[in-house]
Amino acid sequence: MLVRLTDLYTFRLETRDGKGARLKDVYFDDRTWGIQFFVVAPLSRGPYPLLLLLPNLVRASNLDNRVLSLGLNETDLLQLLPISTARPVCKQYEQVTNGYAIRNSGNNNPHLRSCVAITGYSFRSGPESRETLADFAIQSSSWAIELLLTNFLRSVEPAAVKQISWASSSLFLKPACLNSPLFQRSHSIISSSPARSFPDLSSVIN
Repeated sequence: MLVRLTDLYTFRLETRDGKGARLKDVYFDDRTWGIQFFVVAPLSRGPYPLLLLLPNLVRASNLDNRVLSLGLNETDLLQLLPISTARPVCKQYEQVTNGYAIRNSGNNNPHLRSCVAITGYSFRSGPESRETLADFAIQSSSWAIELLLTNFLRSVEPAAVKQISWASSSLFLKPACLNSPLFQRSHSIISSSPARSFPDLSSVIN
């Protein structure tokens, strides 16, 4: 089933012993659009950092009750790696000198992206842009991003994206895709809220 990321943020992530966490962000690989980590905040008392949860630790999803069941208990949850151990592109630029971002050295993954960070990026296929990325439709069976949803309630398949640019806050589209089947289907996004239709783009976004 497809579920909007904005809906997933309202879900309770529940451990085997009944404890909980909340989803704060999703990190994905921009080559495959597969989810690499769920960034979660434990609901337990204490100053716990945000933690990185692998998708394969989500064992079941109940969209009606807005619950994701985890295959670990609270003790295991609190021992997950902290968010600082995997930095998406937006966090790989921490210093700005003379107006230019300097990328940090180290073992950074140039393809790791944050859904929170790129939400609001403009879709570009020409000099102007009127549509921005507003949400993501995620396939709950594979935990991959299947559709990008625009502020005009239209959708774009990830295969149409040529490049994601942190510097210009843009998603550049492949020109060859503008008249392809990637823009000629309509979809119903299934989630905890009533289904909404997001027709694919049928013309150039500019």
